[in-house]
Amino acid sequence: MTALQGGGLPRLVRSVLYVPFLIVWWILDIAQYYKADQSRRAKNNPFLHGNFAPVDQCLYRSSLPVTQGRIPRDLRGEFVRNGPNPIRVPLGGYHWFDGEGMLHGIRLSSSQGGDGNDDATVTYVNRYIKNARYRDRDPFSTRIGEMWGVLGLVKIFFGMFAKAVLYYGKEPNDTPRGTSNTSLVYHAGKLMTLVESSPPTWMKILNDGELETIGLYDYYGKLPGSFTAHPKIDANTGEMMTFGYNLMAPPYLNYGVIDKAGKVVRQLPVNLPEAVMMHDMAITEHYTILLDLCVVFRKEDMVKKNKVPFEFVRDRPGRIGVLPRHASSESEVRWFEIPACYVFHVANAWETVPFREIVLYACRYTDVELDSPSPQGYTSNMYEWRIDLDAGSVAERVIAPDLEVEFPRIHPDKTGIQSQYAYTVTLSEQTSFEFDGVAKFDLLSGKVVATHYYPRGLRGGEPIFVPKEDAKDEDDGYLLNFLYSPSDDRSEFWVLDAKTLRSEPVAVVPLPARVPYGFHGIWVSEDDIKKQTDR
Repeated sequence: MTALQGGGLPRLVRSVLYVPFLIVWWILDIAQYYKADQSRRAKNNPFLHGNFAPVDQCLYRSSLPVTQGRIPRDLRGEFVRNGPNPIRVPLGGYHWFDGEGMLHGIRLSSSQGGDGNDDATVTYVNRYIKNARYRDRDPFSTRIGEMWGVLGLVKIFFGMFAKAVLYYGKEPNDTPRGTSNTSLVYHAGKLMTLVESSPPTWMKILNDGELETIGLYDYYGKLPGSFTAHPKIDANTGEMMTFGYNLMAPPYLNYGVIDKAGKVVRQLPVNLPEAVMMHDMAITEHYTILLDLCVVFRKEDMVKKNKVPFEFVRDRPGRIGVLPRHASSESEVRWFEIPACYVFHVANAWETVPFREIVLYACRYTDVELDSPSPQGYTSNMYEWRIDLDAGSVAERVIAPDLEVEFPRIHPDKTGIQSQYAYTVTLSEQTSFEFDGVAKFDLLSGKVVATHYYPRGLRGGEPIFVPKEDAKDEDDGYLLNFLYSPSDDRSEFWVLDAKTLRSEPVAVVPLPARVPYGFHGIWVSEDDIKKQTDR
């Protein structure tokens, strides 16, 4: 009953109201279950089986053995990966995007008693992100998987009403918001977990690798609304560009700039023709790029089509918006139409010299079906868009059309400036949401220059690039990843050589627990762990 603690309405009043609200919710949940077809039920939902299934333990294990290779001496810090791990599965349906956020961390620290060049001590930890939604086991937030039919619509509005009453007068940090299950960002001394439906959750890495939740962080009320899961940091200026989108009322988009000290210095509402799902963005040295694409929010579809309200609209063109980084007026945004598509993840963008042209690289979909409980049917390729600012035109082309890829990553210091290399997952032929290897793209030549396919049927996730301390070339570094073995239902931590992608990994660490498939990760260096702030 922690949901009923402190602040706002008197505790007795909240306790009296909570029980009937919960009973009504259970009734709606059960009614939606019996309305659902078999494909929406948990026993048939692939997002609840295999390595999509949640784990039921939180562990901390130190001094893990390195069974192959050796942890490089310049790799000291913590690798953290975010992803969904549902506490409760709604009876009305579940989607991979719905579960509460759980972090899985690998702490690499120098052994004691040496000169700093000893073998690493390897620690594994997994922890729920203990925001208000987790703490209160919030039942009143509707998940994507149950946003269908009349009952789904009723649950949305009843849940909003119940939370408005039960949490009336409470501080934002005490009110359940998003799952925070998608990604992480380190900026201005803060590690934050992100989901695009709410402000960030502030986390802290302790010296022993433990992961501590501080709480919701809305920049002291300056950014109280939603916050993208993919802000972009300019390594040269230290600025972080972000946006949040609103599905219920215009303006449907709010753009923001946060300076290197963590202060919000720019907010700009941007009107869109209709509410869309906008997942990622890009920056260049002088511009920010917004993606108004073809997954549209249409709540009437819940009733008319008995499906979730996010629909890929094939007869609607996409738009790329280009605005100066510090634009002060919406009129400064220039929109460029492109053929219907969707982009979950951007690789990079930059300005060409001497021409007034912006080059954008991202993984492009020609169709997206969020209503399907099956991970089948998603295909994605690396695309290039060239935006001519003088002519007002866009040219696009596909790179490696026969290779389906996702989750692009680059050298973090190259964000917004010309980068030669991008690393992606390769999509398995068996299922579109399982990844069987890594591809290395040379963006300047428009070619795939290397691939690494995992042995023994292993499946992996997003590869995180970490530059070497003495790097001379852009691709001098490591790729960090969690891999899963379906044959024995176990997971491993891998380090690959980012320059060669050679078949033998740099290091392999078997893990004491299975790491479910998740979304995005981050590398936090030893120096950045020490630089974390307390305010």
